[in-house]
Amino acid sequence: MLFVLLISTFFSALVVAVLVSIFFKKPLAAILKKLIEDDIYESWLKYMIFAIYVVSISSGVNLWKIERYLYPSSNGEIIYEITGSSIAFEMYRSVINSLTSLAWLLLTFYIVALIIFVIKRIFDNKVKEKI
Repeated sequence: MLFVLLISTFFSALVVAVLVSIFFKKPLAAILKKLIEDDIYESWLKYMIFAIYVVSISSGVNLWKIERYLYPSSNGEIIYEITGSSIAFEMYRSVINSLTSLAWLLLTFYIVALIIFVIKRIFDNKVKEKI
């Protein structure tokens, strides 16, 4: 049953990553194309999609939470039993954790992109004033 729990949380996090990458690929590409203005933006887009997958899966599959089904705590508590409801709960936790982490990743990306865009705009305006 532990294998089913691991696979189900991994699959949940993977589905979240696929959906988020589908929804955000075009906006990420547009932002990167605007900021970089070169074909290298495609490499950065691939990296961002890779980061989406890594962050989603690493935050969605919490091994330290799953360990409680294997090992008793230091207080001598019993080992939790893996049931259908516990698998469903862990899958729900996986989806929520993945979405939360991806929201922070994308928010950070958009804030950094906005700062770069503003700096670039200021620099371009200063260059135009000198001409």
